[in-house]
Amino acid sequence: MPIFNFIADYSSAWHPERALLIYLSIAVACTLAAIIKYDDVPQYLRIIIKGLAVFLGFYSLWLGGEFSSVNDNVQNGIGHFITIVPFIVLAATVAAIFRPSFALLPPLYLLIHKDLTRVMSGARELGRNDYAPLVEVLVFTAGAVVALGLFAKAIEILKREQKIPERFHAGVQQGIEALPLIILCMAVGAHLGNYFMSGMAKIHLDGGAFAWVTDNPTSSLMLAGYNVGAAPGAYAPGLFGFAYGILRAVEPYLNVITLAAQCLCFLAFLRVRAMLAFTLFFDMMHIAIFFLTGALFVPWILLNSLLASAFVAMKMDRLPKEAMIAGVLVTIMGHTVFYNARLGWYDSRELRDSYFTAITETGEEYRVPNSFFRQSSYLMYTRNFGYREHRAPSRHVPTSQWGQIGIGVQSDEIANYEIMSATKTCSYHSPYENDVSVVDYDGEAASNFVSSYHQMMLEKKNKSGKTPSYHLYPHHHYSMPVRYKGFEALNMEDIAGYRYNVETVCLNWQDGAFKRDVLVSTKTDIIPVK
Repeated sequence: MPIFNFIADYSSAWHPERALLIYLSIAVACTLAAIIKYDDVPQYLRIIIKGLAVFLGFYSLWLGGEFSSVNDNVQNGIGHFITIVPFIVLAATVAAIFRPSFALLPPLYLLIHKDLTRVMSGARELGRNDYAPLVEVLVFTAGAVVALGLFAKAIEILKREQKIPERFHAGVQQGIEALPLIILCMAVGAHLGNYFMSGMAKIHLDGGAFAWVTDNPTSSLMLAGYNVGAAPGAYAPGLFGFAYGILRAVEPYLNVITLAAQCLCFLAFLRVRAMLAFTLFFDMMHIAIFFLTGALFVPWILLNSLLASAFVAMKMDRLPKEAMIAGVLVTIMGHTVFYNARLGWYDSRELRDSYFTAITETGEEYRVPNSFFRQSSYLMYTRNFGYREHRAPSRHVPTSQWGQIGIGVQSDEIANYEIMSATKTCSYHSPYENDVSVVDYDGEAASNFVSSYHQMMLEKKNKSGKTPSYHLYPHHHYSMPVRYKGFEALNMEDIAGYRYNVETVCLNWQDGAFKRDVLVSTKTDIIPVK
């Protein structure tokens, strides 16, 4: 069972009343293991452990403790956890600079916090791809270093008591000295496995092994990002349109480069220079994705940067054979143990756009930026409120809000490749398109979510005198204020209600401007909040 999924499935998040006790027990264990210092830990591992611990510590504290609850009993069960544990995490973040065992506490708090968000908001659809790799790499690396340190101390005790024959001393010491590089390569492999499995996901899409390379309209991601208001290009539409035209022209070549880099990333272990080259390439890819689409992988960018720094700190280029083999195996087969993102799908400019609108007392209606929902903002971009492609009849094209087709799902009636081919010309039509009685989401869940969240934000504003910031928050996708001027000008008190909207839209960039045509529309009644 994958380590991350095992921890998540049995984490204290699903048992909020026991969260504090469980976390305190972990903190005690980490304190006892603090006898292990960084003295014998190579610099390349110190860079990874300290860097990730500090980042994840402050990142998790940045998330805050506001949960819009649909379950008052659960809400009351985590009060002490949210009040006390952040102080432990802050102390552990600082202590991790001096002792590796304390580096285990920030990622586990982040994991529990994210799962608490699922419980408190009733949104179990929230994804893990943006933070899971960092949690696992740090838990594995810090845990392995601490375990190695305890093992080395135990060996020294056994040597002094002469319980290990002297003829074995040299071999045991060689093994201890070889393990840090093996730990490094396994940690790197756990991360590169995300890219490798994403490449495999693209190859295994229906339509053929190379259908994604030859036919996928990757440039459609730019239109989807602009549509949801996440693309920074909203501040320079002319430049955005120019970049979109270039991307469309080089699309097949870009697809080839992307797939090759992902599927061949296990070759990074041939040389340290190759590991450095792959991590820097993936960093540049993530940065380009943000500027073109608005999808921001800050945690992944930071992890790649820390790994690159660790490689620079190494005083070698050729890795020992056992470390090389360990890295390759974990990259290719690590998904059996580690959580691996599988970012492989077909893109589409005809997509299912789901969003909330805020309605004032005078009847004006403004689209709500996804960032407004802070800890649940990621939910808005993916499957939400019971929707999942092909699970039930739908009037809409079976995609996410980003136009993703075939993320681990497919229909028995039509191939995802055929859906993608039809959406290229916005010609996909659901057999239920004209049946207004068909609804593919849970309207009550949407209503409970937005009303409880609004009340929480209103209470926070009444206490502090200002609306809690949702721009200065660690989002995976930021909403550009320029695309939401109407909502930005509203006061919370001006909002009388919300409406949940689902639309099939056709996106394009035409005559120097963004074009959005609504093909099918479904919406809830007004959800009152006053």
